Amino acid sequence: MWSPSERHALLILAVLYFPAMVLAAGKGKLHRPFNNTVSAIFVFGDSTVDSGNNNDLMTALRSNFMPYGTEFPGKRPTGRFSNGRLVTDFLAAYIGIKELVPAYSEPQLSIQELMTGVSFASAGSGFDENTASMLGVISMKKQIEHFREYTTKLAKKLGKKKTKSLIEKSVFTVSAGSNDIFIGLYSSLFRTDESINLYLDKMVQNATQIIKDLRKAGARNIAAVGLSKVGCAPAVVSINPGDGGIFERNCNESMSADAMKFNKKFQKAIDQFQSPNFRVFYVDTYTPMAEMVKNPSNFGFENINMGCCGTGFLEMTFLCNPTSVICPDRSKYIFFDSVHPSEAAYKIIFKALRPTIDEIIQFFN
Repeated sequence: MWSPSERHALLILAVLYFPAMVLAAGKGKLHRPFNNTVSAIFVFGDSTVDSGNNNDLMTALRSNFMPYGTEFPGKRPTGRFSNGRLVTDFLAAYIGIKELVPAYSEPQLSIQELMTGVSFASAGSGFDENTASMLGVISMKKQIEHFREYTTKLAKKLGKKKTKSLIEKSVFTVSAGSNDIFIGLYSSLFRTDESINLYLDKMVQNATQIIKDLRKAGARNIAAVGLSKVGCAPAVVSINPGDGGIFERNCNESMSADAMKFNKKFQKAIDQFQSPNFRVFYVDTYTPMAEMVKNPSNFGFENINMGCCGTGFLEMTFLCNPTSVICPDRSKYIFFDSVHPSEAAYKIIFKALRPTIDEIIQFFN
């Protein structure tokens, strides 16, 4: 096991010496590390990986308007909750599949786009079905239904045998749970250690059922993303701050500790799935976010507890809109709005995940 200092050093090295192929994504032919044969990427989860599936929903959780997308190719809003690309976009480009992962709901997707993968994720969703229901978004179960619908459509174009092969050679990404912590757990004023553990166990049970459902649907390689250091989101720091109160703007370490408890339970739960023909890879996003918050200057950040949009305290979705003033240099902010990371932060998180990503890719070899 790496010591904390060794992990920190490796993270810095990954950021400073990351290969140019990803930084040049979109500027030429995509490369395929390890000569990989990954055919597609399929994404399930919440706003961390939603590329626009909420755009036509009757929900407040939308971002298909400026200033979202300010740094996105073409400088256009797509429904991604950031100023630019998401980790899954960097992932697809690094693997060599394509530069961006479109939303499944995007109209008139080409057969090539469908064959190389889409995102079924919906901002506001969670492992707790009540979370999605309360926010009027696409639940995780519904997302898997959409995937089954997708495979039926693709089989009509390619045939069942080719479709089955394509799915078996694809990377599946599941990233959810933070909304469950925000809403299902911390909206209650009466939390006890027992009630917290019961709720976290429920989250893990539902998360493992999602993995089982994806396996049944044909998945062979799943990247299961753990929770980030959620107590550091500017909105959390504004509404439910840590030590020192709202003026000190410190992370809510209790909330982050509960996120870590979930991560440990989730890691233990996914061990049951490992086999030569089916793997679930745990993806740690908590550590890189914690490193950025602890040592922001090492990564080029100057602001760690405010969003770039508006006052930076609470603005997100419709509160972060075309009339909002945004910071002049988004690369200096960890968060773009009051909950979601900036493209700069997502890029650093992706770079930190490279060892795990390489392991996922090599599973097919």
